[in-house]
Amino acid sequence: MIIIGGGYIGCELGHAYGALGTKTTFLVRSKLLRAQDAEVAAEFQKIFSRYHDVRLGATPVKVEYNNNTFTVHYTQDGMDSSVSAKALLIATGISSNVDTLDLINTDIELQPGNFIKVDDYLETNVPGIFALGDCIGKYFSVTVLI
Repeated sequence: MIIIGGGYIGCELGHAYGALGTKTTFLVRSKLLRAQDAEVAAEFQKIFSRYHDVRLGATPVKVEYNNNTFTVHYTQDGMDSSVSAKALLIATGISSNVDTLDLINTDIELQPGNFIKVDDYLETNVPGIFALGDCIGKYFSVTVLI
């Protein structure tokens, strides 16, 4: 399995598949868990790389799917390369698409990252209007292609 991304979702799911016997290759643009504490992330990366093929500094440029096989072409250290596998997991981060909801026509407040602001009960600032799922910036879903 090829995993594009080195955040907590990609690492967690990739590790789970690896523990179940799947050969995993991680393509990571910078470093694993870069949003976490630097010391913790560095130690995690050192240990995690013992069990998984981690390619740091790898920038995917093209994905192909032929004969039930994914091939990801990427650049790393100025060189072109590719890797192939039967499955591809893309966990490259989250971005909001609440602009498709036309919230500009409402009084619903947004928080940084363009996510809908909710309280502990998932209620927006407009009484009686609730939001849940990816639009609030929590509890994200992941795409796995097999």
